[in-house]
Amino acid sequence: MECGLWKCQEAFHASQHHPSKLTTRRCVDCPERRKCYVCEKSKYEEGFGATQWDKAGNARCKGGMCLDCEEAKKHLKCSRCGEQKLLDQFAKAETVINEEPTCKACKRLQREEEKARAEEAKER
Repeated sequence: MECGLWKCQEAFHASQHHPSKLTTRRCVDCPERRKCYVCEKSKYEEGFGATQWDKAGNARCKGGMCLDCEEAKKHLKCSRCGEQKLLDQFAKAETVINEEPTCKACKRLQREEEKARAEEAKER
């Protein structure tokens, strides 16, 4: 119940007329909310992508991720520099296997530092 107002029977969709829907019925004026399967927060349709809205609240499929959770899933924190970066800034192997992923820029710096150390060791 979104608005919590007492309304006539015509203010509810026919599927909401059954007595078992007494505490969960929603009138035609109130927008529907569905639960995100990741954060478990109930959100309006604007809070989901088009395909995720159809999956949200469906017990038969594991889906219905809100836009906030989708955005968070696109980022990883680099274990070396500590910055939140997009997935494309990490090697695929880093995102799948490694629990402490390192971004491509930090990997490049790490290789350059290792080369410099190796050259210094040769000079000695």
